[in-house]
Amino acid sequence: MLTLTLKGHLALVIPEVDRVASARRGEDTFARADARMAIAETCRKLRFKPSPALSAHIAYARRLSRSLNALCDHYEQLCGAHLGVDQRASEEDGPTRGSAMKDGQVWVGDQVYDHDTGKNAIVTDVQGGTYLLRPLCGGGQPWTVSSDQNLSVGVPRSERPE
Repeated sequence: MLTLTLKGHLALVIPEVDRVASARRGEDTFARADARMAIAETCRKLRFKPSPALSAHIAYARRLSRSLNALCDHYEQLCGAHLGVDQRASEEDGPTRGSAMKDGQVWVGDQVYDHDTGKNAIVTDVQGGTYLLRPLCGGGQPWTVSSDQNLSVGVPRSERPE
């Protein structure tokens, strides 16, 4: 059952990592190549059939889980999503909640981390103190937040590449 769950997760993650790596042509050549190698290695592992012994299935599940973790890391690296659960606990060197960029406010074009949802995003609009956010990468639905109190600026618009 565990290996089926892992295979299902891998079936969702592999195309996303490939899509993000393909979308960044000419950029981060090493990161893209590394992600593609991880995809190839994962596909090789998925073709492998473990023996019926329980220990072989456990070892196989461990290999698949390591591959899933590696692909998630590659996805985050390619998307620029760098604030994970472990890093949020130690943000002394990084942005803090409610950090301000324009006249004391987070502003359009800033790359932010939404502490309520646990997602990295780009501020696409601000109307009446309500912030419209879109996912940093990978598509998905935009969402709104009513205040910048739970937003951390990762990269202000002025420092983001075009």
